[in-house]
Amino acid sequence: MNLNTTAAKIRAPEITFSHHPACDAKEIYVIGYKASLLFKEGTVGGVTGAENEKIIGALLSSIKESGKASTFLYDGRKLTIIALPVAQKISRNNHPFSLHDITDSLEGLHSAAREHLVQIWVVDKQIKKFMCPVAAAIARALPLYHSKSNLKELAPSSGVVVTFVEDDGVIVNLNCQEWQTASAVCEGVRLAAQLGDMPPAELTPDTYAQKCQDIANGFAALGVTYTEIKGDDLRQKGYGGIMGVGMAARCPPRMVVMTYSPKNATEHIAMCGKGVVYDTGGLAIKPRPD
Repeated sequence: MNLNTTAAKIRAPEITFSHHPACDAKEIYVIGYKASLLFKEGTVGGVTGAENEKIIGALLSSIKESGKASTFLYDGRKLTIIALPVAQKISRNNHPFSLHDITDSLEGLHSAAREHLVQIWVVDKQIKKFMCPVAAAIARALPLYHSKSNLKELAPSSGVVVTFVEDDGVIVNLNCQEWQTASAVCEGVRLAAQLGDMPPAELTPDTYAQKCQDIANGFAALGVTYTEIKGDDLRQKGYGGIMGVGMAARCPPRMVVMTYSPKNATEHIAMCGKGVVYDTGGLAIKPRPD
């Protein structure tokens, strides 16, 4: 059963990591420490154009140490600068690049990215070290799951393009391994958030298993295989515990096994986990004795 069949048909904005910035983007975000965001040729200056130097200066002056400020440039594009807190102001539980602040500051990005193309520039002298964590922070601001019936379809030119820049204005080379890793991290974070956001009536064992199979099918060319043990087969194969816990549900429980066997592998690693789609939290449904 799907709680909202209308919403399920509407796609979420895509995130692309590229060293080719989107010149036709209607909205721009520039993220980094304030010192790295000063108007320089190649960084903020290269992004916005020399004619906007005074606007950028005023925008940065409105931010004391860290924070967020927005304005419109002379050509009509919207610019938002996100100045991150310096290391001394960051909680020990946060990342040095203040990932929680990045996600929080991108509130509203999901709506904007549905209507037009958005370019995000992330600037720092150590950006190669931070590409994957930053990708995860941006991914959290653009969830795949929604349950709104009145959500409009994506505009023809929509989505988010993310470009990483060192503070001297040099764009990180696309051949850098971190580009591919950042893209994979972003995809994984959005998928995990989607599974966590879906209510039990939508994320049943059937739909959960289908998600797993879709992932395995995507890597079939690399030798990833998919096996599913379902319903009464669980008891027959000795997995009575799984069957006992989920046998009363409308959708029968199952165990999914995905295997990747690369050539010349020297060790065997097994990763196990529970795909819990509904938990009563200890709800007592047995009658009390008289």
